[in-house]
Amino acid sequence: MANRLHDELPADPPLDRFYNRLLHPAARAFEQIERRGVAIDVDKYHQLNDAPCAEIMKLEKQALDLLPCRLRAKHRDKIAAQVAAL
Repeated sequence: MANRLHDELPADPPLDRFYNRLLHPAARAFEQIERRGVAIDVDKYHQLNDAPCAEIMKLEKQALDLLPCRLRAKHRDKIAAQVAAL
């Protein structure tokens, strides 16, 4: 398979460029990460996670506020559980 790909790549310059400049080097980088692992700053990770979570909660609340009264009444239990989770 690899030999066939090696023979076909020069026939397609954009694909050849993609493979040689992006895909192959990226695969090598991911291979090194898998071998060595990655150090993660847990505090920074939680800081970065807080902003999207807050935005999601805000948008969910806005979406719930836009529901018509009849739908709110019909799904009152589900909505109450979801609001409590916010």
